Amino acid sequence: MIYFTSDLHFGHQNIIKYCDRPWATSAEMDLALVKNWNNVVSNDDTVWVLGDISLSGKYDYIANLVGQLKGNKRLVFGNHDRLKVKDYYNMGFEFVSKYPVILKDFIALSHAPLFTNTNSPFFNVYGHVHNMEQYITRTEHSLCVCVERHNYAPTTLDIFEEA
Repeated sequence: MIYFTSDLHFGHQNIIKYCDRPWATSAEMDLALVKNWNNVVSNDDTVWVLGDISLSGKYDYIANLVGQLKGNKRLVFGNHDRLKVKDYYNMGFEFVSKYPVILKDFIALSHAPLFTNTNSPFFNVYGHVHNMEQYITRTEHSLCVCVERHNYAPTTLDIFEEA
């Protein structure tokens, strides 16, 4: 199975307030995010993380959490992913890109939403916007996979499984 998620923000205390997340501390949030991830993802699954693993540059802390996450992890950089590419590989990501990625010739994976319309040949899977109301979670041409929109866990994309 292939899953998608974004904007975990491990170790980021203020994201709780900014996005009205249901935890008191970032440590509590981090434990819940790992648990939620592992409740839906198996070791054989692939998870695309579309940016913002953490705002922190604390390698050891982030690596410990990423190491607890099940599945084959792939990362498309977000604006808060500040470590070096090799650091993300070292913590367990099997693929890392600083740029959007195209899957199956029509699925565009990006951190921030891309402009898509009825003339676009792409379906955009993205993050970055958290729970901003002006962005619709699912449209005919896009899916927002921010954790706030999917019970703080990775989600699937039904058209991807059919492709």
